[in-house]
Amino acid sequence: MSNVCRVPRRSRSLLRVAGREIDAVAGRAPLPSDDLASLTEVTQQLLGRLLAEAGIEADDIVSVIAAAPDGTRSGFPATAARSLGLHHVPLLGVAGPARGDEAGDVQLLIHHRRR
Repeated sequence: MSNVCRVPRRSRSLLRVAGREIDAVAGRAPLPSDDLASLTEVTQQLLGRLLAEAGIEADDIVSVIAAAPDGTRSGFPATAARSLGLHHVPLLGVAGPARGDEAGDVQLLIHHRRR
């Protein structure tokens, strides 16, 4: 499956916790069909690409907000992210936008400690 992932520039630091800055990175990728295999594959590829491109280690992830396209019935992107071993990370799943350019996309927002 071929995915287009748009990864914006890293944001400025959101805040400082215990002497380390907290930052965020976000991205999205289209969900070709509403089935569990597609949802899992798209979410895992997007998460992997965001982490690699931003140079984020799994231990530095603070939280992940995962949005599925509105009306998705096959599963949750947060569950797919959890299957990659993010057992220590709070994951929040939300319904995505019902219309607009992002309507059919899986979206991830990753808060992480900056090294």
